Amino acid sequence: MNITIFTIGSRGDVQPYVALGCRLQEAGHTVSIATYSFYREFIESYELAIRPFHGDPQELMSSELAREWVSSQQNPVRFIRAFIAITKTQLEPLFTSASICEDTELIIYSDLGVVGHHVAEYLGIPSVRTHLQPFGLTREFPAVGSPPWLHLGGAYNRISHIVTDQVMWQPFRSTVNEWRREQLSLPPTPFFGPYRQQKRKQQLVLSAFSPRVVPRPSDWAPWHKITGYWFLPPPPGWTPSPKLLDFLESGPPPVYIGFGSMFDEDPQALAEMVLSAVNRIGLRVVLSSGWGGLSADHLPDNVYMISSVPHEWLFPKMAAVMHHGGAGTTSAGLRAGVPNVVIPYFADQHFWGNRVYDLGVGPKPVARRHLTEDKITAVLQQATQDVEMKGRAKEVGRQIRAEDGPGVAISHIEWYFERGEVEAPQRKWRSYPRSPRIRRYLRLRQP
Repeated sequence: MNITIFTIGSRGDVQPYVALGCRLQEAGHTVSIATYSFYREFIESYELAIRPFHGDPQELMSSELAREWVSSQQNPVRFIRAFIAITKTQLEPLFTSASICEDTELIIYSDLGVVGHHVAEYLGIPSVRTHLQPFGLTREFPAVGSPPWLHLGGAYNRISHIVTDQVMWQPFRSTVNEWRREQLSLPPTPFFGPYRQQKRKQQLVLSAFSPRVVPRPSDWAPWHKITGYWFLPPPPGWTPSPKLLDFLESGPPPVYIGFGSMFDEDPQALAEMVLSAVNRIGLRVVLSSGWGGLSADHLPDNVYMISSVPHEWLFPKMAAVMHHGGAGTTSAGLRAGVPNVVIPYFADQHFWGNRVYDLGVGPKPVARRHLTEDKITAVLQQATQDVEMKGRAKEVGRQIRAEDGPGVAISHIEWYFERGEVEAPQRKWRSYPRSPRIRRYLRLRQP
């Protein structure tokens, strides 16, 4: 098969799809990654082809618009408005992607790369929807991004997924439909989005996380699969710096601290707060600067600063890892089998922080806006001194390492491509009637 994978976003959003692409290529398929030209060197280092379009995610996340988005999470109206504005800036380059996929036989797309669905429809080829987060209508947990403190039961959970889908669709409906009409010669997408159409066709949906971390909801459709994480090994020929190796070998395992692609209003103050806390405990630290430019002048001997080191190599060598709770960083931390300390900024990071806490492999998450030196001290002490937490983290890591997420995904993808898209039978009654009386009535009314 000639496969194109659509994915955009931060490094953590793109990296799992590079891992899937490598395994698909090993299985004999021809794979291209449709993403920002910003990632060309990264993708080509794994001998994958890139179908590039314009865009710089690092520049976007350092913009005033992105800063407003991250800082406005307490105000839902401002948060959604900033999200819409950011997303619209990314749509235009994506709209050029149809012309670079003419030879494609199957499209795999991420949530952020959802344009791939429309390109597949234009080309008349099947497509596979994928998630790094647990998106999908269910009564068992609320939608990712919902207020983490709301626990209102199954009905609320289902409604939260419906609302989230529409918040992510309605602001872009007219723009997407204009593109479909003028450039793809396609009819407009239904008012409520492509989701019902995908369900009718039983479109394969793959969720790239571990069922050990998020068990599969019992009310998901049978074509919605959980595969396990898609981990990417370090690039061929990559070796750590001798100075980093010397630091790791010069004492007990350190703690990793880094916040990935998150930009902080005052990264220098954040670094100083973190360093003051670890000095109180007497920990050794590997400090990652990340996209936020986290820095500290005159670092003490117990701190080593890095810019970019593969998490899959580094995290197993740590005593604990403290991070923002992005899907990719959280998966690497869990796989490493060490306690995770999650400091969520916004969006799905609160969900992953709560999952880490519920699994007992990390302290209760502390939102970035509530972070203080005392709180950093408390959670790091718990993560590095709680023997039971360390044992649970080690066991969860062992179970995740035993999974083969890309292999499971490929088996589903190949089966789906051979099967082809089908129309699901239309049901004329509620899927989950609550009352036994209503259930009996509906059975009598079935055609």
